[in-house]
Amino acid sequence: MRVAMEGRECCAAIRLVAELRREFRATERVGSSVDALSLFGLFAVTAMLVAYALEDRSHWFIFAFAGACALGSVYGFLQGA
Repeated sequence: MRVAMEGRECCAAIRLVAELRREFRATERVGSSVDALSLFGLFAVTAMLVAYALEDRSHWFIFAFAGACALGSVYGFLQGA
């Protein structure tokens, strides 16, 4: 078993590791960003589900559900569906 790498093998390994790190960082940046439109859509759907679950408690939740459905429609329009 060799303890030390030869010069060419060492440089190739270092370049490979550096390239893999760059690719990982690039994919990490793309996947971790959430824009305001996505947060708005998440809020609209969450409000819809909560209002639907609570409809039996008060007639105000029926109006809240209608408003949340309108927000969901606005989200769909804004994202281009």
